[in-house]
Amino acid sequence: MIGDVTPLEWDSLPEFEQDLLVCATEAWGILPYATDQHRGIGDPRAEAAAAARMVLELVDRGWITVHRIVPDAAGVGAAYGPAITQQLDALLADPDTWDDPDGVSWNGELAVALTPAGRSAIAR
Repeated sequence: MIGDVTPLEWDSLPEFEQDLLVCATEAWGILPYATDQHRGIGDPRAEAAAAARMVLELVDRGWITVHRIVPDAAGVGAAYGPAITQQLDALLADPDTWDDPDGVSWNGELAVALTPAGRSAIAR
């Protein structure tokens, strides 16, 4: 048992949760990039609601945190802002949250980061 999370086999996770966890292990974990292959299948609002539920489930398990990308202290790069905890469900339910970033700057975009509990849970 890891905190209140039991270790599990990767294959038992739904594909979209796997994609979110992989995204959370990448350099910046830009949230819309986790959903590329799952987008455009149906109604954007329904897709956003389904994706939001999966993100919130992983947050509730303590496996990921959600942040905005912000300018770093020197103003020349980027950093994670504080973990978003207030009204995260409403933010994630907005279809615009899931749009790919338009420019080269990811400032303001949502990102996911893997927590130590998440690393332990997905480790084989």
